[in-house]
Amino acid sequence: MNIKQTESVKSKDIGLGNIAFVNSYSAVGFTEYPADEVIIDELDKCDPINIEMAQERLPHSEYRWQTKISNPTFKNMGIDAEYELTDKMEYFQKCEGGHRVRLNWFKHVVREIDDNRYVIRDPEFTRSSTQDIRPICDICEKPIDRRAPGLWVPQRESQKRGYRLTKLFTGTVSLVEMMERFQRGLQNDDILQRFYNADLGEAFTAKGSKIDRDMLLSCVKDYSYGVEDGVIIAGIDVGKSYNFVIKKMLPNGIMKTLLVGEVRETMELIAILKKFKIKAGVIDALPETREARKISRNFPLMFLCYFGQGKGDSIDIQRKTVTVQRTPALDAVKEAVLTNAITYPINIKGDENFISQMTASVRVFNPDKRSGGQKGAYEWVEGDLPDHYFLASAYCLIARRLIILLNKR
Repeated sequence: MNIKQTESVKSKDIGLGNIAFVNSYSAVGFTEYPADEVIIDELDKCDPINIEMAQERLPHSEYRWQTKISNPTFKNMGIDAEYELTDKMEYFQKCEGGHRVRLNWFKHVVREIDDNRYVIRDPEFTRSSTQDIRPICDICEKPIDRRAPGLWVPQRESQKRGYRLTKLFTGTVSLVEMMERFQRGLQNDDILQRFYNADLGEAFTAKGSKIDRDMLLSCVKDYSYGVEDGVIIAGIDVGKSYNFVIKKMLPNGIMKTLLVGEVRETMELIAILKKFKIKAGVIDALPETREARKISRNFPLMFLCYFGQGKGDSIDIQRKTVTVQRTPALDAVKEAVLTNAITYPINIKGDENFISQMTASVRVFNPDKRSGGQKGAYEWVEGDLPDHYFLASAYCLIARRLIILLNKR
């Protein structure tokens, strides 16, 4: 076969076909080429907005193949979310007793004997031994040859095929090596994250790095949505619709949630805010700045919020704008939930959309981000699930700060 290859790093001609190599952070690359197949490598490190454009390259093809490959990162994000939509092919192997099992670190390699304390299940393994750790069947306690041939088995029905790969059944990495990384990870969440993602091929969210369902439900009190008198504040996130939270500032510092909701029309939102007689509010300035200003004009203390990149926060009373740092603003929501400084009505228990959006984002360390002149900083990542109520809650807490600040003047 005559193969002609161009010198371009961006494009290679092979026979009658062509391969285009596109950087996920370059939107232009996703608009230049029609395609029969899209292969996305390291999905979790790609720009999710541009990746969505990749599908637009396929409509005119009779094949429309898509392949997505990545180490997973966080639960319900990136490749982990994609895998949940597939038939979830898992690799099963037989132990010496004849039981077919899917190798699992916590079932077949280690056993937890106390909180965050583990022992190796293999009774014959010693630290001085030259023999590798053997996985032990959790059914019959007999060894499993992790390098023996196995069988891929789908875990559900789906038109999409998905495989989970793990170093547990590879021949190049010993379980002793994996055990060393696991033990270091028990003392360091960043190392444990890498162990789950790269060694086990599983998503991982460190405890305390996000708001979870239990934290949220611990704030639920025995009351229902409703209008009340008092100092009422609101936070509004803007997207295709308006997600809002309305709270009452209590004398003891607790913020009592009176209503959460989502509306599409600007005038409908204004009517709700007037019904609750809000004293102050903060609304996302972007992307609909004109509509945000329309809402702001209806309330003397409704401020537009911008997320800044500087060292501190600022307020412009004349223009009715505030600029705050995104990570600390979202940190404040988690702290308020964790300390029960926010209460929610019993209505929240059945609102899975609200719970999902409040628990979607994860606080992670980004080594490439700069903050205060230093390289590396924490940031909140929302992944593939919406987090509008989480942001609206942050805006509501900023409104509380505004009330306190303006009362001191």
